Amino acid sequence: MSRQARRLVRADDSAQRRVYRTYLAARAVLGLALFVTQLVLMWLSSRELSWLPLVSGAYALQAGLTWWRWALLGGGQHRSLRRLHWWSTIGVDVVAFGVLHSLDPGSSLNHAALLVLPVLMAGVLSPRLPALATAAAVALMLLAAAWQRGMAGGDLLSLLSQAGMAGIGMFVIVLVSGQMASRLAREERTARGSLELARQQAELNRLVIDEMSDGVLVVDRQCRVRSANPAARKLLAEQGQCPVPPFSLQSEDGWRSLAEAVSSAYRAGHWPRDGVDLALSYAGASPHSVRVRARFTRGQRGTVLATEGGGEVLAVLFVEKLRDVLARQRQERLVAMGRISAGIAHEIRNPLAAVAQANALLREDALRPDQERLLRIVADNVERLKRIVDDVMEAAPGGQAPLERWT
Repeated sequence: MSRQARRLVRADDSAQRRVYRTYLAARAVLGLALFVTQLVLMWLSSRELSWLPLVSGAYALQAGLTWWRWALLGGGQHRSLRRLHWWSTIGVDVVAFGVLHSLDPGSSLNHAALLVLPVLMAGVLSPRLPALATAAAVALMLLAAAWQRGMAGGDLLSLLSQAGMAGIGMFVIVLVSGQMASRLAREERTARGSLELARQQAELNRLVIDEMSDGVLVVDRQCRVRSANPAARKLLAEQGQCPVPPFSLQSEDGWRSLAEAVSSAYRAGHWPRDGVDLALSYAGASPHSVRVRARFTRGQRGTVLATEGGGEVLAVLFVEKLRDVLARQRQERLVAMGRISAGIAHEIRNPLAAVAQANALLREDALRPDQERLLRIVADNVERLKRIVDDVMEAAPGGQAPLERWT
């Protein structure tokens, strides 16, 4: 399993633990309320001690201890929910609520409604088969309690019908809650996967920006630098004394020209297309010239910056030394001139070859000595021009020594 897949599995277990922890807290509160209610009813009705308060008290004690162990003693650090956790919560709930419903089926307290809680949690926390088994067990308990009341003199058909409908409702709860839990789990895994991809993309962007030779600054309307790569910090402070972002461009007098340019650009709503040349210095050092280009995170060139939608407008500044810009421009001009020279040399080569061939044809005829001398002069100068053209073609960008022989 890949690292990302393992991370997503752990994230899914964490969400399941959060649901389980909330369930444990609800059980503890419900058990305490159920126990207190049974005691109050027994005191008000002046009844003798029965099994109902005892079962309620045992359930409240078990629910409280389980929650205390899980929440306060590090039980939530388990990597996943084991069968022991299931039996100590959902199984106990099914047994306890089923016993309460069987002991006093005609009570004013509807103990059968309490069975919805373990069935719901089984659908959320358990696989489908154990969840359906839980719903089936609860349905059988309801039918058994209805049969018991019917044998005691109640309307058996009506009681069994009500218990059957309640059992069907338990199966519906299991299926619906399981489907919703599966959908929420898929959405959470998708969201966490997207978050991981976004984090990886942000890390990749940070690495690329940190390795750029050009300085990159992210500045807001208050001339506060939000982010700066190492090249930008070096341009702002030659001795490496530039503070770590965030910091203000107005904190140093040597950066005032840059701060004024940023403020003017925010007011105008755009930055000059070719950039601006500024002089920067730091702590009394000699100023150095830089060229600054910028792009805004919102708005269009030549328009007032758009602030609709509640998003903050940031300026991304690209800073580089002016001498490096000029050197690059000179290099580009030299490359262009080399290409032009190569094109001219190529155009010269074709007529020069024609002259050389014509001169060779003339030398095949019988000529006077003065004509021989003239043809020799032409041949010598043709060879000289050939060497010049070959030198130009070889020195041109992407050029190489000529492979074909001149004829």
